[in-house]
Amino acid sequence: MAKLVTLYFSGTGNTKYAAKKMSEKLEHSTREIYSIEEKIDFADIIREADDVMIAYPIYGGDMPMIMRRFLLRYKHYFNGKNIIALATQAGFSGDGGAQAIRYLKDAGAFNKASVHVNMPTNVDFMGFKVSNGEALQKKVKRADRRIANAAKRINGGCRQRTGQGFFPFVSGYFLQRIFFEKIEGKLRKKVKIDAEKCVHCGKCVDICPMSNFTRGFDGMTAEGDCTLCFRCVHSCPRQAITIFGKISEQYKGIPTDSVGGEY
Repeated sequence: MAKLVTLYFSGTGNTKYAAKKMSEKLEHSTREIYSIEEKIDFADIIREADDVMIAYPIYGGDMPMIMRRFLLRYKHYFNGKNIIALATQAGFSGDGGAQAIRYLKDAGAFNKASVHVNMPTNVDFMGFKVSNGEALQKKVKRADRRIANAAKRINGGCRQRTGQGFFPFVSGYFLQRIFFEKIEGKLRKKVKIDAEKCVHCGKCVDICPMSNFTRGFDGMTAEGDCTLCFRCVHSCPRQAITIFGKISEQYKGIPTDSVGGEY
């Protein structure tokens, strides 16, 4: 049987959880899983795979900047690989699952499957509220069922093309992405640090996937290269960081014993 390599980006742990669950349920002789933040040679990892699952959250109808950069950097190594796209979303993303497929199609990759999974909400936006406690548990259970059903279909050779086609593209682009593309650049520079709350602990420096924070003599500074994952917002011990607007509460995330460590 084929070798599956899963490559994921997870802002606050949701996508890591979904990627691990899906990887465990797909029937491959060998399975490996990596965060794209790891400092390793991804070229060799991709070369040795038969199937590659690309897992990512959807922000404003689009993949995070960090995943787009990763796929562009390693694009030509995906030639001949079967791609499974796993998109996690708060509620709706239109063509979220098709995006990785489109990015890699002209590199000679094959479209094997795409899946959307609704996960707990980790930001207050457009009517959504941060999910913790019982609300989080309910959403995780629904996600587990969705992942199990999608894996069963893929294992059985059935067509699994969630997010692909004309109507998902139209809804994803015209209802979300067309607006997000206009403001994403501005939002990436909107990270604010409350100097009165900040204690210069440096946690934001350590956890930021974009190396967007620096610590100087006069405090912490955001450099304007944010991927909008909200990891810093939810991890700051003094709640001193905001991106756009205030959140109702910090997202506590799926318990780490279910995920296997952070992010």
